[in-house]
Amino acid sequence: GEAVALVAGEREAILDLDLTDFPVSWTELPHVLQPSDAKADSAALLHRHRPANLLTSGFVERGDPDAALAGAAVTVSGAIETSYVEHAYIEPEAGYAYMDGDTLVVVACTQAPYMDRDDTAKVLGLAVDKVRIVPTATGGGFGSKLDVSLQPLIGLVAMRTGRPAALAYTRNESMISTTKRHPAEMQATIGADAGGRVTGMVFSGDFNTGAYASWGPTVANRVPVHASGPYLTPNYRAEGRAIHTNGPISGAFRGFGVPQATIMQ
Repeated sequence: GEAVALVAGEREAILDLDLTDFPVSWTELPHVLQPSDAKADSAALLHRHRPANLLTSGFVERGDPDAALAGAAVTVSGAIETSYVEHAYIEPEAGYAYMDGDTLVVVACTQAPYMDRDDTAKVLGLAVDKVRIVPTATGGGFGSKLDVSLQPLIGLVAMRTGRPAALAYTRNESMISTTKRHPAEMQATIGADAGGRVTGMVFSGDFNTGAYASWGPTVANRVPVHASGPYLTPNYRAEGRAIHTNGPISGAFRGFGVPQATIMQ
């Protein structure tokens, strides 16, 4: 989920704070959680300029896979769905921020300090050269800490109060607010000759990228390159699509979608 409010205070006050009756009102709106539903003509668009909720797609083709499958001695087809996967790194997101003159300094765990700098500057309306990111020990990442997390939050408090601000996610906060491995809806057909050699393959996969891009373009474009696995496949066609839904945000996770496609092999 996304942050809807930020409460800052002295450590003791925050530790004793009871947020069970925090004044937030929720209105449930029509939503789609699966790529197959998000692509339907009747589905609401999460972004008006992206028809069928398509973020982007990747495509690879070689030879004549349709003819190869038609002439194969044996073919096998399958459809597989995978789910979200949590990175579960040993250290949840943690960091602190302070002002050094007119420069915001954020000291936090990360896999991508320069991207954090650019994203934090954009969120807070600062010039890029007025944000400095100091990486700490990553504490495990596996891709999830490529995306910005608490950096703009602690940065905002430091800017508004003029005082250092620190934050460490609980495991629950980390799991509900950070990216996951892309769930996939995949179909494939593989053909082989009488000797068992692969002669052709057709692959199609929809990857649930959530409401935002994150690393969805990388997943959609990398999967078609690798979906045939280590096998020589002279006739091959593969397409990967990153589809927007109202589900959790998906992002980088080791392999960028290729582990999901590997199941089809």
